[in-house]
Amino acid sequence: TMAYLAGIITKARIGMACLVVPCRNPIYAAKQVASLDVLCGGRLDLGIGIGSPATIHSREYEILGVNRRQRGKICDDYLRAMKTIWTTNPSSYEGQFVRFQDAEIFPKPEQKPHPPLWVGGWTEAAMARTARLGDGWLPAWLKPKDIGGCFGKVKHMAQQNDRDPDKLELGIEVYVSIDHDSAKAKQDAMGTFQASRGTYERQMSLDFLREVSLIGSPKEIRDQIAAYRAAGVSHFELKFIYPTIDRCLKQMRLFSDEVL
Repeated sequence: TMAYLAGIITKARIGMACLVVPCRNPIYAAKQVASLDVLCGGRLDLGIGIGSPATIHSREYEILGVNRRQRGKICDDYLRAMKTIWTTNPSSYEGQFVRFQDAEIFPKPEQKPHPPLWVGGWTEAAMARTARLGDGWLPAWLKPKDIGGCFGKVKHMAQQNDRDPDKLELGIEVYVSIDHDSAKAKQDAMGTFQASRGTYERQMSLDFLREVSLIGSPKEIRDQIAAYRAAGVSHFELKFIYPTIDRCLKQMRLFSDEVL
């Protein structure tokens, strides 16, 4: 999908959130990412993670023959191998789950040293992975008053890993339901929240979901975004809630005109 988009989009950056790293061959994945970064002129962002409960419940790991219990360790090992491929030639790596010697793998990414890696997830493990290997942290389900403190912990862990904490960026994954009528925007969101609560990383009430989403009138959403920005958020991954494509396009236009 991203390769298709790279061929028709000439200005906007493209990316995914998130690539379930342990379910990919890291050597192939590194080459695919590098090729895509070259084809889109260095406009690629890569979200990486280990999957949500929806991934686990679908038995994706079992079907692909990957040890789910070791998915965190596999993810870190694969990411280190991928970084080695992107930044060296010939490339050699000796890890717990992947190893290769004197591999000549091209092209190298357009962006140096590689496309930005956004680590998805709100858990302590995701925070630690960001500190060790990420360029940005992309959590969800955090209120503005909480996310700043959590990001402070990520930066502290980055320092402990001899990395510059000031180079890390902070994003947030949020649902969006926008309408000039605030009540309609909130009502439109309820169906999705009720139907999909079982796929989230933890049990959350409908009231809490409303608090960690951008829902309401343009002004209400601008105020919510301002609170996240004050806490240090620089990037927003928006998930529009919509019953039809027409409704989705209308929301996107409204968001673009009155919020963006």
